[in-house]
Amino acid sequence: MENFGRAIRKSIIILIAKIFIMPIKVLKTSINGINESSKDAENTQFPLFMWVKNMYEALIVLCYPLGLLGQIFYAIDGGSFGDFLMGVIILYFIPLALGLIKEAISITIINVVKLEEIARNTKKN
Repeated sequence: MENFGRAIRKSIIILIAKIFIMPIKVLKTSINGINESSKDAENTQFPLFMWVKNMYEALIVLCYPLGLLGQIFYAIDGGSFGDFLMGVIILYFIPLALGLIKEAISITIINVVKLEEIARNTKKN
């Protein structure tokens, strides 16, 4: 029964607390990915896949500054405070949606890169 109580606590943490931490983790991962993107782009035969992945990382990095700027312009233009607050809340979670799309594309990229490595290793022998 003790394990059940511990599992319930961890489940609550995963369902409630982690959802508020994940956008920041996705943002940090994308910042690191953008800073290291030039290395990956040079070593692949599939530059389009890498460009799409890097594009999503760039969107994740830029979504907060551009979204906040848009929200400020909306507030200046006469938008209500409730709409502004809802926009900020939605803006906070946008990196999760973009990160999910990027991860789905990254799975394809990983498969392509692995096939590329297999082809190179096969040619060596």
